[in-house]
Amino acid sequence: MINILVSGKQVLQNTFSKDYTLKDMDLVFLDIYLGEIDGYEVLKNITTSYPDLPVIMMSVDRKKENVLKSIELGANVDRATRVNTPLTVLILKIDTKKEIRHDILNNLKENLSKILRRIDSVFVYERSIILILPLTNKNGLKIVKSRISKVFMDAGIHYSDMREEIFFFPDDVKEKELIQNFDNYKIKDLILQKIKDTVTN
Repeated sequence: MINILVSGKQVLQNTFSKDYTLKDMDLVFLDIYLGEIDGYEVLKNITTSYPDLPVIMMSVDRKKENVLKSIELGANVDRATRVNTPLTVLILKIDTKKEIRHDILNNLKENLSKILRRIDSVFVYERSIILILPLTNKNGLKIVKSRISKVFMDAGIHYSDMREEIFFFPDDVKEKELIQNFDNYKIKDLILQKIKDTVTN
């Protein structure tokens, strides 16, 4: 049985179901940001009242202090050692056979960083330019693609195809420490391992 709650108050008041209470739950997934009630407050209440109930905290915010605070308040560490972070990879097939000059690529990166919320990596591989971005919803991605197209057009770089791939990059959280931070080089290597066959075809 899965219960989805819309507010932290429901958890604190234990009023989310007529048939079930927190003592009947096997596991709780809890967001740090819950609007009017802080996720930490809910976490503290659960771990105090139900110490045997494991809680896994979730957040789009990757700050180390959030991880440490969650663990200090009793969030379950063992079950949370592998958290998957979704990434969007855009692969743009370049029309020209000429090598893209270093200064043009740097200018492209600079202009892309102005229009995107956050850009993690831009690199050239086998006649393709590959962009690594945080996961974006469909509408947001449509807007992003449109903006990216304009940046490429302004830079004079033409591409015949833009396709996307989504996959998950793992972070490690263990023993009150964020063991592995977001590392562009490791992500780049991992992505190349996954997509090199499709890029060369």
